[in-house]
Amino acid sequence: MADEIERWFTVRAADGFNLQISRPGEFKKFREQVLPILQKRGLFKTEYFADTLRRSFGFARAGESLDSGAEDASRGVMRGRAASSRARV
Repeated sequence: MADEIERWFTVRAADGFNLQISRPGEFKKFREQVLPILQKRGLFKTEYFADTLRRSFGFARAGESLDSGAEDASRGVMRGRAASSRARV
């Protein structure tokens, strides 16, 4: 499965995947057997640079000042993005 995902990604047939898991054990298998292979090949993130979706887009957490996040967003700065564009699956 990892080979097929990589093939689709490298020929630009897909830039991401939605998985449908129909049995509980399938996700565990994918997470333990396929994701490590994709991570070694640089096709899936090994780290996240922000702890929330909001912060990954450069916005402050609820209750924090929005000034710095709003400034960054208005300049098109996106903090927390993966260094490599290949880190998406």
